[in-house]
Amino acid sequence: MAMIPLLVKEMEQEAQTTRKMLSIIPNDKFDWRPHPKSMTIRSLSTHIAELPTMITLAVTTDVLDFGGGDLNRRF
Repeated sequence: MAMIPLLVKEMEQEAQTTRKMLSIIPNDKFDWRPHPKSMTIRSLSTHIAELPTMITLAVTTDVLDFGGGDLNRRF
């Protein structure tokens, strides 16, 4: 079980980095996108903030099928 403390430490470091990155997004730039085909910074930052929930999904689910279905119903 020595892996669990290492993973917790890694998650805490990632959370700190993510909070720092999200905090520097200017409030008036949420609709900005680097390219017309890119996500807005609002969508991208929301995606980044939700990524940790995927860990719970990966740990508690036997099979992950990203090819179909509605992932939102699993959160």
